[in-house]
Amino acid sequence: WDASFAQDGARVTATAADYNRSVAADGTVSFGFLASWQGSNKEPVDFTLNGSPCTT
Repeated sequence: WDASFAQDGARVTATAADYNRSVAADGTVSFGFLASWQGSNKEPVDFTLNGSPCTT
């Protein structure tokens, strides 16, 4: 919720909704998702925002 998601191979992209596209300097953004899988998907190893590393 609060984002749209697309997957290409191992990469998942979250795109902001119209109402939360701008983030103030030193601001934060939160979004959530529910997921399920079959097989042996690995845990995520990193997160980026516009190519810059993020923390979780």
